[in-house]
Amino acid sequence: MFSKPVTCNHLFENFLPIRQAYIYELLGQLNHYGIGNTAWSYKASNLNLFPYPMLRSFGSENFVGRNRVRLEARLKGHRSYLTDFLKADPSESNLLHGHFLWMSTSVSELKKKLRVPACITSYGEDEVFRAGVSGRVPPTLEDAGKSADIIFTTSNYLYGILKRLIGGDRLRLWHIGVDLDNYPTVRHSEKTAPEVLSVGRLIDRKGYSFLVRAIPEVLKEVPGARFRIIGEGPEQDRLQRLARDLKVDGSLEVIPPQPSLKEFYASADLFVLPSILLPDGVTEGLGVPLIEASACSLPVIASEVGGITDAVENRKTGYLVRQSDYSDLASRISQLLLDPTLRQEFGDEGRKKIAKEFNLATQARTMATWYASLLKA
Repeated sequence: MFSKPVTCNHLFENFLPIRQAYIYELLGQLNHYGIGNTAWSYKASNLNLFPYPMLRSFGSENFVGRNRVRLEARLKGHRSYLTDFLKADPSESNLLHGHFLWMSTSVSELKKKLRVPACITSYGEDEVFRAGVSGRVPPTLEDAGKSADIIFTTSNYLYGILKRLIGGDRLRLWHIGVDLDNYPTVRHSEKTAPEVLSVGRLIDRKGYSFLVRAIPEVLKEVPGARFRIIGEGPEQDRLQRLARDLKVDGSLEVIPPQPSLKEFYASADLFVLPSILLPDGVTEGLGVPLIEASACSLPVIASEVGGITDAVENRKTGYLVRQSDYSDLASRISQLLLDPTLRQEFGDEGRKKIAKEFNLATQARTMATWYASLLKA
């Protein structure tokens, strides 16, 4: 694929939150296509889970030093903190790749210095959604539009917003990939206590209050059903109060983020993501847990908002429901919990979809091919 050795500097603010494990897997897979990948990050997290050998992190600096750099960076008009570090000690590189739009200013400045092609991936940042409503292009997106040779977008919904804001010449639709070998097929016989699983941050746009409100209606049809939400965030106390008020707290378990979700997917019968579209435009960029659940052959139910429609095919891999409509959500949950044959049909189709459209090896090769196109230009 490449006529000479290729090294890419990947730029992050934080390498890596648990929910971004798919990026760790991507970097590993890119190595198989002859790309040397160095990750540069201001902050390092979860190194026990993501022991990436080519990580250059500045997260070990003391509190005062970190905040001085942060303040200086913000005063310069951007949120990225790596530019000065890489200018002082850049690794030899053929390419730059900024992950998330808030790295776009560093990408812009470093591209000028290193004189190499540059890419940026937008994974569904809130500022993109808000810009889609307001029509005002934020500075990070303006920098990306000026400097990036390719801007990867992870769903058709994001692609549409960015095309309206900055044009589509450099946009590429690129789906996040998962390694199917890491997501074994789930098969359940009928259980006395079927289980509904959800994974996500406990924030307003995830719509978890509507899932909690759906529980009483589900229990009328499926007594003994159990619900698990894996995540944490500012909405947790409110959700648990709501569950107590509705007298369903005994049927709901909220679990902190987990380094591995395999055992939770394996014990679940159904996956639900009840995300909503907020008035300012903020919504779901794609819904990575939906992809993971489908990879395990779990049927899925999700709101028909944002990039979710890339991950779920209505009435084929699961159901798309009206956002904020907990009765619609409850009806579909009950229907699938009571129909194991339909659950298996949806689950099988879901895994086929992931193998075709969200396969890690295929998606990494696609990205490597686009890298190659830049190096030939």
